[in-house]
Amino acid sequence: MSDLERRLLFHMCSEDGLAEVLDAELGAILFEEPVNVALFNHIVDYWHENQSAPTTLVLETEFPGVRLPDEVEESTGWLIGYLQNRHLVNEAQDIIRQALVDLDTDPLKAIEGLQHNSSRAIEQAGKVLAGEVRPKLWSASDLKSAQQPRWLAKSRLQRGAVNLLVGDEGIGKSLLWVHLAAAVTTGKPVPEFGIPAREPQHVIVVATEDDWQTTVLPRLEIAGADIAMIRVICTDDDGSGAPVFPQDIHLIAKADPAPALVVIDAWLDTVPAKLSVRDPQQARQALHPWREVATTTDAAVLLLTHTNRVASGQARDKYGATGELRKKARLTLFAFQNDDGNLVVGPEKANGTAPTAATEFSIRGVQYFPATEDHDGTVPLLSYVGESEQTAREHIAAVHAAGHDKGRGNDEVVAWLAEFLADGPRWANDVYDAAEVAGYSKDKAKRAKRPLNVKSDKDGSGRWCWYLPKYQGRKPEPTEDETKGAEED
Repeated sequence: MSDLERRLLFHMCSEDGLAEVLDAELGAILFEEPVNVALFNHIVDYWHENQSAPTTLVLETEFPGVRLPDEVEESTGWLIGYLQNRHLVNEAQDIIRQALVDLDTDPLKAIEGLQHNSSRAIEQAGKVLAGEVRPKLWSASDLKSAQQPRWLAKSRLQRGAVNLLVGDEGIGKSLLWVHLAAAVTTGKPVPEFGIPAREPQHVIVVATEDDWQTTVLPRLEIAGADIAMIRVICTDDDGSGAPVFPQDIHLIAKADPAPALVVIDAWLDTVPAKLSVRDPQQARQALHPWREVATTTDAAVLLLTHTNRVASGQARDKYGATGELRKKARLTLFAFQNDDGNLVVGPEKANGTAPTAATEFSIRGVQYFPATEDHDGTVPLLSYVGESEQTAREHIAAVHAAGHDKGRGNDEVVAWLAEFLADGPRWANDVYDAAEVAGYSKDKAKRAKRPLNVKSDKDGSGRWCWYLPKYQGRKPEPTEDETKGAEED
């Protein structure tokens, strides 16, 4: 095997070969023969001093008795890969041998050492495997042809891409992925969220925030999910024990059959402790494997994270953990709770698709466990309420503005809107037109809805109407043109 080491050392006597070895961050630890270790270190030192590779003649002069091959068939990359793989196998053998030695004297130490050292070896193996495919210069005409975006949920969840679900804690955003998992695993349509009827597909779940037995499983069953189509990544059979990515990402990348949806709730719990996601470079390091696994599996990867509760009307300022999340994701769903206590969810960032209105869901309790003194036995379930007339981004801006617009100007537009709606429901377009005449912008009119608890509904033709709560169930009076048209009919 030392012959292969000498062949790599031969390549290191050329500028290109040495550059490839240095780019691979190869270390002398991969060489087994002591003289070859010395040769490797000498070549690296020579490069640092002279910024060039030594010739074979220089090496053979410095190391009498050493003879490098005159020609090598194997490529530098192949030899690098071989030595890396050999080192990993040797390291694994050493780990097992040490565990066997410790087993007789301290079985617990043997198991703990085996677990720790194996995890480290697996992580290193992942890095080696990732490095086997090296970038190269492609002709654009040789790359794969153009392809339209493919949706698991139209304009809300993209296949083969990283998607985010962002929202405050405790508002019920985890119920949304349960709702989606039920649709995906059964093939049932959810038209209000862009999901058509299709064949049942598999879902992979990582749930670190909620207990599997008392929370996650009951929610999935109440939502009607096919549990047999769901696989969970965990350590123990009670659902506990979070994976660490990318160390465990092979469980997803090599899953058979491949999943249509991958849910990570919550993403930050699965990031290695050594990575600080507040550092942009380390955050990108933690997120990049998800982009790769989404592409290779063609799954819609949904990472859940919290907001940072920054007081801002700009959605991009509210991403928790790191702003790099928004940059890496193809699509972001933003979730928040409205004044009625309902969950409102809609795309905030959506590459390659038109802005889509947010969707409103109510949360109701459904009996699952027998009621006891400690617990009523109900499990929360989402129910579709309707489509909002605003996008998620508009909602965020409106809520922020309502909290900061407490001056006289805001009081005036609220009073104006109360008077305008005093006689009953009005079409939204009529509200906007009248507001403009009165000197108020469309956005100010929308912000004035909150203090008055103004409701909005959409009729069968797609028109929105506004009304005060006391007029719920009524429709706006027909316009003069509508009345005239009806008479002519």
